[in-house]
Formats: sequence, structure tokens, C-alpha cells
Amino acid sequence: MTIRDHDNQSIRSQIFAKLKKALADGPAASARRANVEQRLAQPPAHPLPQRVRRTADELRTQFRSFLEGQSATVHEVTSRDEVPATVAAYLRSNNLPQTVRCGQDAYLAALPWDREPTLQRQFGPAIATDPVGLSHALAGIAETGTLAMASGHENPVTINFVPETHVIVL
Repeated sequence: MTIRDHDNQSIRSQIFAKLKKALADGPAASARRANVEQRLAQPPAHPLPQRVRRTADELRTQFRSFLEGQSATVHEVTSRDEVPATVAAYLRSNNLPQTVRCGQDAYLAALPWDREPTLQRQFGPAIATDPVGLSHALAGIAETGTLAMASGHENPVTINFVPETHVIVL
């Protein structure tokens, strides 16, 4: 060990000794520990922006307004069983082919696609000739109009960007 290494060891030991002393149990440490335990047991309410202090209907309207402000078309359904018919009707009303590219998403796979026999689903990552992509969003954030989506073989990220039209089921 050189003199320099010895000096560094000594300095390091002094620093650790000061930290140990500062963190030692005593009245101040006990008070801090009690404060932490109380905050964990009863966390304080965090401030909420005004635009999220709304009813569910107001938040839905706000979310829809954000999406439509970004040129999205929003269709609401009352049941998941209505999704295939709504997708097919949207494609017909916009003169789009009745073919969508989608991943292996379990939620989408469980929908009653057989009720729309003219609607074809192709699976896997999008390719350049795909006119329509179909994805499933995990959540919608009304405060910002954001759709939270996971990517993977269930929802290939290429579906978000390659087809000119992207249909998202939330």
C-alpha cells in the first residue's frame, strides 16, 4: 500500500465514520423513522390539476376532444362485441379495404370477428402495402389525450407507423 492509498483509506474511513454518526439511532433518527412510517401509513393527497377534477363523462369528453384535435376519429361502443362491426363500418364509410393488419393481441383475438365475415385480419408486423393497422391500447389518459400502448408480437410497433390508417381499440 502506498502512502497515497493509505491517505485515501484514511479519508474514506473518516467519511464513513461521519455518515455512521449522522445516521446513528437517537432522538432525531427515531423522529425521522416515525415520520416516514406515518407518511407511508397515511400518504398525503397529491395536488391534482384542475383539468382532471372532473366527472367521468367530462373526462371522456375531454379525452375525445384531445384526440379529435389531432385529427383522430372517435367511435364509442357500449360493448366489446360491437368493436368488429364498428371497425368494418368505419372502413366502409372511408372507402378503405376490409383488411386490417394486427398483432396477436389477446383482447383483440377474443372479439367476435366472425360476425363480420368480409373483414379480414392479417397478422404480424406491418408491411408497406398495408392500408390499415389495428392495435389495442392499454389505457387512455384524459388529462393529455394520450393513448398508452405496449409493443411486442401482440401489438407490433410497425402497425403504429406503416399503414396510413391506424385503428386503435381502447
